[in-house]
Amino acid sequence: MLVEILGLDTEPELRPAYLEGVACKLWGQYPALVEEPDSVVEGGVYDVRTVADAQKLADYETRNYTPVVRDIRYSDGQSPAQPGFDLRMWLRQVGRQTVLDKLDARKSGKEVISH
Repeated sequence: MLVEILGLDTEPELRPAYLEGVACKLWGQYPALVEEPDSVVEGGVYDVRTVADAQKLADYETRNYTPVVRDIRYSDGQSPAQPGFDLRMWLRQVGRQTVLDKLDARKSGKEVISH
């Protein structure tokens, strides 16, 4: 799927990883992660190399998903390639400021006005 969405020449290498505190459930015919304290989801992660590729993935996934900050645990015994990731900064870079506005409004209990 990444080959088609990103226009890659070859299948990318995924790094084995898992997430704690979530479960994978179907939302209609599509898989989605939901909070579930004692669950673990295993899979693989792809290192998105450019903002343009991140935007392609965000556009493909539509606005039906809400980005959240999660700690990814690598199961290959190696450390992350780069220190940290700032989701708020990334959302601004890919033009998703409205997502941040909605999250901030929900945190403060204010009404969200869509444009």
